[in-house]
Amino acid sequence: MEFESLVDRVTNLPPGWVYAILFFGSILESLFPIYPSDAVTLYCAFLAGRGTLSPWTVYGLAVAGSYVGVMAVYGIGLLIGRGVLGHRGFLSFTPDSLSEAGRWFDRYGTGALLVSRFLPGIRALIAPAAGLVGLPSLKVGVVALCSVALWNGGLLVLGLLAGINWEHARALLTRYNTSVLALLLAAALGWGVFMLYRRARS
Repeated sequence: MEFESLVDRVTNLPPGWVYAILFFGSILESLFPIYPSDAVTLYCAFLAGRGTLSPWTVYGLAVAGSYVGVMAVYGIGLLIGRGVLGHRGFLSFTPDSLSEAGRWFDRYGTGALLVSRFLPGIRALIAPAAGLVGLPSLKVGVVALCSVALWNGGLLVLGLLAGINWEHARALLTRYNTSVLALLLAAALGWGVFMLYRRARS
């Protein structure tokens, strides 16, 4: 009953309001990662599958909003990296640490940006970090666009295929996010143990 009630409430909103929520929510997620923009996009795709919304409009607004948000936090990182706060030890960033991060991004930055949208929990850190180390704007813009286009395309397809089974689609997204987070935490823990072991041996 609760799900059907939610469907009725959202369906009864003018489409313009639903599209606005989707677009601005997609921007908001980059600034406030706890905002569940993926679930909102998935739900709008589900409504598109039911004929309530246009699937192409849902996809376009989700991509546009995500892209604006990513580039906004990249710009914030770029501003910090250029010396507004970075060289004063803001959040413990120093010129040396920025240089080290810059070398890492030179080697792995493009790949990290491309897959960042598929990595819940850390994707909010990649774009501002790219700005912090001064990764070129053109490169960030192109790769970030590819990343958000691929991810939101997947959400759109999942929502459209959900049919009437919204709960199944949402459960798939939840399981994916949980599994990836668990793998990332395990990898981080393993790396930490390895570094401690190396330090102890040396």
